[in-house]
Amino acid sequence: MKKFLILLIIIHLTGIIFADDIIESIYLNFEAIKDFKIIAETKIVNSMANNTSERITKTIYYASGDNKARIDKILPIPETKASYINNKFYLEQNGKVISQNMPQPLNKDLYYPEPIILFELRKFLKNFVLKNNSDNIYIFCPKNSKSEYPQIQLKIDSGLLIEIDFYNNAGNLYQKIILMDYIEENKIKFPAKVIIEIITKKNILKKEINYKNIEINRGINEEIFILQ
Repeated sequence: MKKFLILLIIIHLTGIIFADDIIESIYLNFEAIKDFKIIAETKIVNSMANNTSERITKTIYYASGDNKARIDKILPIPETKASYINNKFYLEQNGKVISQNMPQPLNKDLYYPEPIILFELRKFLKNFVLKNNSDNIYIFCPKNSKSEYPQIQLKIDSGLLIEIDFYNNAGNLYQKIILMDYIEENKIKFPAKVIIEIITKKNILKKEINYKNIEINRGINEEIFILQ
């Protein structure tokens, strides 16, 4: 019996070590991104009881290094876009700045295409511990019982992260991020399509993001971060 228990412990520890290697490879893949330019077309569907609304947005993301980011949100008004460049917001119309005080500024933390968690995965999970893994599902629990996320599950297939699930204290799924249609660009594997679902008692918010013209680690002209 004692030998059997020891064998079970060894098998469990071996599984954890192997799982850590897989998670580490996913971290390194996204952390190898040094600069990029990506066009994102997002369809947002909000379903509430018998009412469903839908809208589509187009955003162009640029980033270089840790601090330089430019995000151009194409607005419905012709030839108008909102830009976030190096901690400053601008509203441009026909190529000219018409305002630097936007009533509804873009998310100032949005340095990377959604979901940001991809680029901050290691940092995000540092306060969690891997509790279990089986059938390509990796369950993380917080080190602190007061965490906003009582449980997070990563689903991995063929070494690729394909889904992130967030559970509440009641054990119910309330947010899901699905990553699909991976492409390889300069040895980086990147999902060309992301679906985000946020589930509440009153509605389901679904965002479908299609990334196009993905350019990773090709170098970016520094002038892009200077408003012309």
